[in-house]
Amino acid sequence: MRRRLTGTAALLALLIPSLALADELTLQDVLESVQARHPELLAAQAKVDATRAKLGMAQGAFDTQLISNLELRPLNSGKDPYALMDLGLAQPTTFWGLTFFAGYRVDLGALPDYKDEYKHKVHKSYGYKGKREVDAPGAAHAGVMLPLLQGRALDKDRAKLRGSQLELERQQALLAAKQLALKLKAAKAYFKWVATGQKLALAGEVLALAQARIEQVEVKIAAGDYAPIDRIENQRAILKRRGKLLATRRDFRDAALSLSLYLRDDAGEPRVLTEADLPDALALREELGALSEEDAMEAAIRLRPEWRALQLEAQLLELDAELARNDARPKLDLVASASNPVAALKPDARIALELEVDLQRRDARGAQEVARANLARIALERRLLGDTQRAQLRIALNDVVMSQEQVEIASQELIIARQVEQAEVTRNALGDSDLILLNYREAQRIDAAVRLIEATYDYRAALATFCFVSGQGAPGCLLL
Repeated sequence: MRRRLTGTAALLALLIPSLALADELTLQDVLESVQARHPELLAAQAKVDATRAKLGMAQGAFDTQLISNLELRPLNSGKDPYALMDLGLAQPTTFWGLTFFAGYRVDLGALPDYKDEYKHKVHKSYGYKGKREVDAPGAAHAGVMLPLLQGRALDKDRAKLRGSQLELERQQALLAAKQLALKLKAAKAYFKWVATGQKLALAGEVLALAQARIEQVEVKIAAGDYAPIDRIENQRAILKRRGKLLATRRDFRDAALSLSLYLRDDAGEPRVLTEADLPDALALREELGALSEEDAMEAAIRLRPEWRALQLEAQLLELDAELARNDARPKLDLVASASNPVAALKPDARIALELEVDLQRRDARGAQEVARANLARIALERRLLGDTQRAQLRIALNDVVMSQEQVEIASQELIIARQVEQAEVTRNALGDSDLILLNYREAQRIDAAVRLIEATYDYRAALATFCFVSGQGAPGCLLL
């Protein structure tokens, strides 16, 4: 698909009044403002930041834990006095659910007749079990806990960590999708503002022509070349063109207000543009290249962030299903530990298997069914997304081709209308025409110029739509 509009920009510059001013606003300015200051994108970025903070919270499950225990049995308890001080560290890991622990213990007095347990915060038993008394200066111990079934490949803490990572990537993809959608709206609003600015300049020009003709009409009436009714005809033309100018100025103000939703100052306030901000020409690419529908669809699948967001959502659901399968397994943990008094070589080793079985497992089965249903939903949403994007691309490609042809037709029409108008001006100067016919030829040229402006806007909007729905966006696809 090639663009043959190089001459159209020149034609607009020649046949429509110039809009070039010092502080002209470019499309790149608008897109950069959307990127940096649009409230919807700032809100989406805040959501990304909150998700990143949740990821940090999930990582906290694998922080090193300080575990301490102090037990005193005073003399007045009716039993022999006893004191225990136990201080330890536990380090959960993401590797196979392994947890390492180590500590130091001192107990003084008569040891109670019950077993002491060194416990993790989630009630996993480690380390000391037994009745060996440890006098000063105490004993050191270390060990490891390894899940053999439930919690081996995955557990709640690792699932939360992995899920937080996936959710962060998903929110970033959703942010990118919002950026594409908002930048497309901003580009269309910008092109609309430029088009209404061109119409406003044109309306001012044709009003000025009618106003400048007042003295000429009076001279021709005095010379007998015009009838007195031509004075009224010129007044009618002035009033009509003045009304058109007011209506066009209203449209320009509306377009500027619409554009201000995407163009904001450093404080984030909408910036309403004036005629002084209008550009002389738009820095659009003159060659889009030859892209087929299949090429564009392949680019959309590769570049559009909605695909990535759905893929990440599917991975989150698969993670839920995997966690549900894990929770359905029996809990069988291997705990190995060793201790030794500091003052002597008296090692004490322990290996234990701890088993817990949920006989009904209704929670786990229900979670698996929920995950399967949601994965089926994601598959349907992916299919709908593909159908929707293919339709969007077909519409965009068709609009680009059709609007390009409309621009070429409108360009030729404006050239001919301009030639006819010039011929009518010459006839009028020679006395072979009248004011009504001259106004009619001017109106034909004005209508042709308006159609060219509108066709050019349609083309630019269609081109922007194609660039964004194919995931390419600007500036790579649209701007120079």
